[in-house]
Amino acid sequence: MIREPLPLEYTAMAACLMGEYGLDTPIVTFLPIGYDPHAAVYRVATADGGDYFFKISRNVPVLASLQIPRALLDQGVVNVLGPLRTKQGALWCNLGPYSVVLYPYIEGENAMLQGMSAEQWQTFGATLNAVHRSGLQAHVADTLPREDFATPALATVRAQLAHASSSTFEQPVQQELVAFLQQKAEQIGQMVSRTEELGSLLRARSWDYVLCHGDIHGANIMLEPTGTLYLVDWDTPRIAPRERDLIFVMRSVIARRVTAEEEAEFFKGYGPYEADANALSYYRYERILEDIAVCAEGIFFNETASLAVKESDLHLLKGLFAPKNIVEVTLVNDQYRQD
Repeated sequence: MIREPLPLEYTAMAACLMGEYGLDTPIVTFLPIGYDPHAAVYRVATADGGDYFFKISRNVPVLASLQIPRALLDQGVVNVLGPLRTKQGALWCNLGPYSVVLYPYIEGENAMLQGMSAEQWQTFGATLNAVHRSGLQAHVADTLPREDFATPALATVRAQLAHASSSTFEQPVQQELVAFLQQKAEQIGQMVSRTEELGSLLRARSWDYVLCHGDIHGANIMLEPTGTLYLVDWDTPRIAPRERDLIFVMRSVIARRVTAEEEAEFFKGYGPYEADANALSYYRYERILEDIAVCAEGIFFNETASLAVKESDLHLLKGLFAPKNIVEVTLVNDQYRQD
């Protein structure tokens, strides 16, 4: 997914970094990475050798998304990347209409690009288990969403399918999206119905709710050249069953395919756990529908997005339905259990 810098002067960013964080002569460089359409990220180098990761967003951050990694670090969960405090002790600050957060810069690659060794998979498993066992959900219950198995994207996707069949569009990328949605309308409709069915089934059960990262795929695991890994991007934490995070490990094709051998190494670190198959299917469907909703919304209605961004979003959306990708894997696994 292509990302673009926000309409901010680099001098304004540097002034914020000096004034709020006390950085020495910061030099800001845009990084065209990430999946958040409302944010942009930058690398910051300082005259005294400092190296930082600077995130600027149109949205006010969920405070818990900053407090949680800091609290985990304070508990001794070292493989977590947390925000740095401002000179006033805050975990974020404003830059005009934007919110900004500063982190240490991790030199290296993310696990989606590089992959992980057996030892790193075990460390990942142990770290995610520590997050789930942290007990922090009791301290952030008032600030985080609690799983209710009601996917907001259901209504959005239904509306987009109706919009695609009843409206006309001028941009070729929009016309291409309409044709693709119409081609896949029956399959998408089946996934919407199955998600509702599973949600109703899961709401009737009792669950062990824990603190979940919410988006812990390979692109949100950073690997240093030394081999040390960090769980990053705590923007969507929630209180939910463990399955909410385990969909990114168990038979996952999100960001990067996870092999059976890698999954086994993960559980050596995580410990034994019998995941609920219906919950895994529900969360996979939810992920698919959320991706469809976000990509289609941007292509249809985001008037400020460039053609390159819209084409990238369309490519991502189509990729969901590619052979052996998440739609096929989810449908096959779910159908196998229904049979």
